[in-house]
Amino acid sequence: MMNELHSNELPESVVSLAGAFRFRLGATSYVIPADLEPNIRALAGLVDDVEVVLFESEQYSNLPDVSVIETMRQVSDAHSLSYTIHFPLDIDLGAHDVNERHRSVIQCLRIIALTQPLHPFAYVLHLPPQPRLADSNTADGIWNWQRRCIESVNIVLTESGILARDICVENLSYPFEDIYPVVTACDVSVCLDIGHVLLNRYSLEQYLTRYLERARVIHLHGIENGTDHCSLAHLPEALMTKLMRSLNASTIERVLTMEVFGTDHFVSSMNFMKGFTKWVKSL
Repeated sequence: MMNELHSNELPESVVSLAGAFRFRLGATSYVIPADLEPNIRALAGLVDDVEVVLFESEQYSNLPDVSVIETMRQVSDAHSLSYTIHFPLDIDLGAHDVNERHRSVIQCLRIIALTQPLHPFAYVLHLPPQPRLADSNTADGIWNWQRRCIESVNIVLTESGILARDICVENLSYPFEDIYPVVTACDVSVCLDIGHVLLNRYSLEQYLTRYLERARVIHLHGIENGTDHCSLAHLPEALMTKLMRSLNASTIERVLTMEVFGTDHFVSSMNFMKGFTKWVKSL
């Protein structure tokens, strides 16, 4: 495992890859050990998009206030930087408990209202499964979970007024086919997390064939010793060749987020992606 740098600034040697690809290359809002605003400033001009990773609980919240949102908007205007907003992981729109679903819906609506001045490229949403339910692995249990997810997502769409395709449901550890009926029923988009596909040993070929066309956001991260969200340098070249060919054969505007955290993982990932710039342009 690489030793993380502890500076609040990125090395001057990091080369800009903004505009280098036919997709928008993104990074997370945690590449230096600092709050959201310093990370945004550090990444401006280096990448095309920042995935704003949000947390909100009774103990801790990193939701930006209005002044930070305004700064982010100004940075966006100055550097043609877009944002993808990752909803907090504790949101559970398919929860069995109605109060938990209601809390999650309200949380989504509050975040959408807060971030609307940024005109986000997309909102990334986790729909966690319900392992604690006795019927969770039965067809009836899955159907009931899907029904609750559909109802909650539709409420978020109706109350917020955002476009359905602006919400991207991310594949997690369970088979994505379990939740894909929710995606199609609500006409939302997909966040295709390649790292999750690899970590859970699903077929990348099948996921690309089935879900890439509907994916507006792609998460990419390497796996080292069974741990994901590591440098992209750990990804096999054959996988990257396949992915790049798929992306360059499409006219859909997408964000590809290097979903890594920490300076060393980010710098290594940027160096790795730099090696594909000439290759991509030659296609």
